[in-house]
Amino acid sequence: MNLVWSVLTLKKRSFAADSARLSKGIHPPLKIFGEENIVRDGPALVVCNHYHREGFSAFWIAVAVQAALAEFREERDDIHWVMTAAWNFEESRWKHAFLTPITKWAFKRIAQIYEFVNMPPMPPAEHEVLERAVAVRKSLRMAKKLAESGGLMGLAPEGRDVFESGRYVPDGVGDFIYHLNKLGLPILPVGISEVGGKLQISVGKMIELDLPKEKSTRDRVVANQAMDAIEELFI
Repeated sequence: MNLVWSVLTLKKRSFAADSARLSKGIHPPLKIFGEENIVRDGPALVVCNHYHREGFSAFWIAVAVQAALAEFREERDDIHWVMTAAWNFEESRWKHAFLTPITKWAFKRIAQIYEFVNMPPMPPAEHEVLERAVAVRKSLRMAKKLAESGGLMGLAPEGRDVFESGRYVPDGVGDFIYHLNKLGLPILPVGISEVGGKLQISVGKMIELDLPKEKSTRDRVVANQAMDAIEELFI
């Protein structure tokens, strides 16, 4: 109820504190692998797969990763996530007309209380192009601030539930990751999966980007390197 009240009143909250409390309700308990790769007190850009199944919403991705990393961070600081601006429900006209505006309102307020960034999906709809440009600029400003303070930023490059049918990373995400990294956020790959009925978080080593000579291919190359590092955690 406190969280609902904060959403309604826009009272700021700690996502690390809320995630620690919410993660206690995960049964069986969350398992963490690769804790030796978690940076204890420096900045990082956390990139993870968009794990999903019925009964496990995308919100739990952020909660699980936040709880896992905070356990090994000296300051237990918040991860500032780049999150979707709304659920579009493209498969249902009535859901899109009725539920999409509700999720847009709710997600905007969630981003405000936790200092997240709402990002319209790629490719953006015609009416969302300006909104996405504003979100990118806000993300870059936040990345610079977090790099200087030793904070964490997080995103799921796929941006939707795709592992059931194969990898899909929208155009532009690789370049986005490149610019966040260039501003001083080392890239930390994190894999989310369920094995034997247990939710587990696997943390890999920091990614050193191998940039192509041709700028025109940078977007796809960086996106592939990020996803390769995540998928290697499942082998």
